[in-house]
Amino acid sequence: MKLLCILVGVLSVALSAWGHGQSEGVSTSTPKCESVDPAVKVDMTCLEKQLKGAGLEGWVHASVDDSFLFVFTWRRPGNFFVNVQLPMMSKDPEVFASILKLRRHDRIRINGEFFKNEAPLKHINVSSLTVVKPYDGPQESFKYDPALEEDILQGSTLTGKVHIVANGGAVLVVEVGDRVIPVFNDKPSLVANLFRNDKIKIHYKVRLLPQRPSHLQLDTSMAHPVEVIEEIVEGHDKPLTLSGPLVMFPKSPQIKFDVFAIRTEDGDGVNRNFTVVNFDDIDLFLELRERFQKVWDENQDTAQYDRNKYINRNIMVTVSGTKNVVSPDQANPQIVPAKMQDIQIVVK
Repeated sequence: MKLLCILVGVLSVALSAWGHGQSEGVSTSTPKCESVDPAVKVDMTCLEKQLKGAGLEGWVHASVDDSFLFVFTWRRPGNFFVNVQLPMMSKDPEVFASILKLRRHDRIRINGEFFKNEAPLKHINVSSLTVVKPYDGPQESFKYDPALEEDILQGSTLTGKVHIVANGGAVLVVEVGDRVIPVFNDKPSLVANLFRNDKIKIHYKVRLLPQRPSHLQLDTSMAHPVEVIEEIVEGHDKPLTLSGPLVMFPKSPQIKFDVFAIRTEDGDGVNRNFTVVNFDDIDLFLELRERFQKVWDENQDTAQYDRNKYINRNIMVTVSGTKNVVSPDQANPQIVPAKMQDIQIVVK
């Protein structure tokens, strides 16, 4: 019953929060591209028809120009939770120059088609691009560590966390430090049941193509090419106490208020961000948000930008509550305190 209440709360609050993004999104008259196969979320043939016709509207999910990594998010009109992430490039130099200027959260309209290649994840060849609404929120430049990617390209094993599992496991995307790296996989069953934020060790080979962004290939010749070190769902609905610096995900076209979390860090560089929420008690949820916002605003000059969020290591937070991980696609695990006294904040 508790899990059901949390799920209902998640949906009601999330729809309220994300309705802001929905109102700025594509028109509900746009085709919804529903698949006749219940195991497939979106009809990709329908999406390509829109790409070749009136165009697709959505948001920039990632824009990393030094790696040529650009990802487009399409969301089904009227349903925030049905979406696809599609890498995009262009054979047209002028269009590619426009792609290089994109920023995360820009709302764009694109025309084009899917590349005719054997990649298990569809890639868009963009023929024209219009920025419908530039993102005007806080977004600072972030300098990626070039040495980290070089170490990965020179190695054969890495420890990181799951960012995405796509196409039933044919594509695994891992986060290692500040890098998000696609990994091809010819044995999907090895990763099909992984959760986002699972901590894993993989054995890999470096793919020669494409050169940018770097792609890896899971080395399935090894006896155990994927080792699950820690499942994020372990301990779900159990008591948990966490301590770490305060993290703030700034509001965006898809989230109408700042979201606060606690950063946990392992000695091997793997970190996770536990969102602090309580969906059973909305008054408590609003109170804890106000408390975090106040201390954040009072100390924002010591915050550091980290790819898609801010971290303030001068604000240390300890929270006791219940761990909540209800979906393999859940962006961040959650910790659910029962009362304000479960939260302790120390400012250095």
